[in-house]
Amino acid sequence: MAIFYSDNAERSGGSISVPYSQWNANKGYLTHYENYLVLDFITRASKDRAEIAQARKELTICERKLEFWRKHPNFETAVVTRKVEEMKRQWEKR
Repeated sequence: MAIFYSDNAERSGGSISVPYSQWNANKGYLTHYENYLVLDFITRASKDRAEIAQARKELTICERKLEFWRKHPNFETAVVTRKVEEMKRQWEKR
């Protein structure tokens, strides 16, 4: 059972048609940050132990992906910080 990230799938290099230098690091980061918020919520609110355990495993994967995007040369901290604050405000209401 995977919520967002399979913890047993092999990583695929795949064929990427867009060069690394042109990837949208902000969008990639924000996608995974939203997943992070959902997984964190599950760990705090769920009553299902299996779901909580899965969310915790996936949080580790998600954090690794966030770090990847944070290191990308196109990552813009100021842009991402504003969006992250908006997302946090939305999730505080839940």
